[in-house]
Amino acid sequence: MTARDYYRSVLQLLTTSAVVTGQRIESDEQDVLVVYLKGSVSLIDGSTLFFAQYVQIEGAGSDQINRKKYRYHWQAANGETRYRWDNAPHHPSLTTFPDHVHVGANEREQESKPMDLWRVMSEIEKEI
Repeated sequence: MTARDYYRSVLQLLTTSAVVTGQRIESDEQDVLVVYLKGSVSLIDGSTLFFAQYVQIEGAGSDQINRKKYRYHWQAANGETRYRWDNAPHHPSLTTFPDHVHVGANEREQESKPMDLWRVMSEIEKEI
């Protein structure tokens, strides 16, 4: 897999999801194995997913993906946070550090397994 292949897989995920009504994605391919993606995804209930991820493919021909930095911010149509998954290192007391999720309008932080766009879209599809 290359960075371009990864970008194509993200496009395929979003264009085939039944809950997506539109998307805007920017891709900065920094190397054949490194890409920074950011974008927004419009969802059928009026909510929006904003995301950014810095991805490194672990070697040519490998499907192992290292998301060095990520943020997936799902907000309701009224602008309130529903969930924001990220791996910013600002909650060291959580056992899943640096991975965590901010939940609800008050954005209380909770433990979370490492996330990727596929897991996030699966969570969104369950809730919509």
